[in-house]
Amino acid sequence: EEEEDEAEEAEAEAEEDPSAALEKKRQEELEKEKEAEAARVEKERQEEEKAEEARKLHMEQVVQERKERVEALKRKREEQIKAEKERQEEVKREREEREKEEAEAAEQRRLEKEKEEKEKAEKERLEKEQAAKAEKGTDKKKG
Repeated sequence: EEEEDEAEEAEAEAEEDPSAALEKKRQEELEKEKEAEAARVEKERQEEEKAEEARKLHMEQVVQERKERVEALKRKREEQIKAEKERQEEVKREREEREKEEAEAAEQRRLEKEKEEKEKAEKERLEKEQAAKAEKGTDKKKG
């Protein structure tokens, strides 16, 4: 309806003054072009804003992923260090246990040897005593 009114108005003006009608039409077209240009510029600005926001999000994502990788590597390294420490402690415990067992075995052998030497000395003493008694016995028979 509005367009019809404008068309009728334009016709009426064209009948009154053709050059004024042409000028008005030219002005309206210029105005439409300006509006179209403004709309195009605004659309472009919005698209650039969107693209910038997308770049920003992407960079944040990249930074976050990098942080996560660094953290994962840190955790992995800490776990490796912990595992290595535990392994070293286990090796140390095993070595200490082995040394203790070896010391106990050495002490056992020493005690065995000492016992054998005492028994040997006791046996020799008894044999000497026996020999001495036998000697006395033969001395008495002679006497």
